[in-house]
Amino acid sequence: LAGAVAGLLWFHANHLVDALTSSALEHNLDVCEKNGFSRAKVWALYWVNALWWWMPNYVLISLLGDRASAHFDLRLVAQQVVVLVAADVAFFAAHRLMHRRMPSLHRLHHCCVRPSQSSNLIFDPLDLVIEFTGPNVIAVVLNVFVFEDEFSFLLSTAIFTAWYGLDHDQYVRTSHYWHHRHISGRYAVYAPIGGHDPHDHVRALIKQR
Repeated sequence: LAGAVAGLLWFHANHLVDALTSSALEHNLDVCEKNGFSRAKVWALYWVNALWWWMPNYVLISLLGDRASAHFDLRLVAQQVVVLVAADVAFFAAHRLMHRRMPSLHRLHHCCVRPSQSSNLIFDPLDLVIEFTGPNVIAVVLNVFVFEDEFSFLLSTAIFTAWYGLDHDQYVRTSHYWHHRHISGRYAVYAPIGGHDPHDHVRALIKQR
């Protein structure tokens, strides 16, 4: 529990620094309002996502952490590569589905046209569930049931969490950052692949002026 609380505080400390040092959050909130999302609603969803987002990982880490045996070897590296590739394929499929078939649900997140740390939680909760259930289930199934390696699961969870904390960052500027800036077809979260998607319906919905 102490680790979960510390992680939550660290996560939101980053968001506070983001809000104090950058105009991105304020700009994104303005865009949200232009698209029919009041600031009160955006902040309410932010805090709902902030609170529930940590719970599944906390429960799994609590259940599996004591069974984990640390090891650092080529097998661990290979397992992480397999998990990350499989997770990215799952995320790509779900993310593309949102852009092509469920654009109205994904529109709130893409009101973050200048992505930053705070963009991590500006989501419709159902959008979060659809996009991230696949990658998280894959991490559990592969690490715990296929590889039978709880430590590998803990490492995958750490990588997922750290990367997701960075992939909207306006200073790191990952491929996903540019996906937001241009609302492009870069649907993967790790691999810098994709370009214009003629079947995307999110970009046409976003009002910026």
